Amino acid sequence: MSNASEKSLSQFVNKKLLNLFTALKLEQDFLSTDPDSWKAREDFKTAKQTVDAARVVSECTEYTVKLATDYNMALTHDEEQLQLIFQVTEYHRCHSSTAEEKICLSL
Repeated sequence: MSNASEKSLSQFVNKKLLNLFTALKLEQDFLSTDPDSWKAREDFKTAKQTVDAARVVSECTEYTVKLATDYNMALTHDEEQLQLIFQVTEYHRCHSSTAEEKICLSL
């Protein structure tokens, strides 16, 4: 297995990453500059903050689905009940006033 430091940036940047940047409406200009300069660039800081927030949302979603599925399986094996649990969870999430939830909803 080769060391990551031996690879060029182009080996990490692919069409899927560029599609993600486009979907999230993130600037991509910093990708063509020296990676050592990225931390000082506003476009990099914005992209990093957005991607970090998306990762948190993804993890929260995964935990919610797992919890709801486990809860449903402990009580019943009814798909209708599982969907109801998801609806109640989504309703609660949308009506929460915490800052983290507002970040989640803004993505």
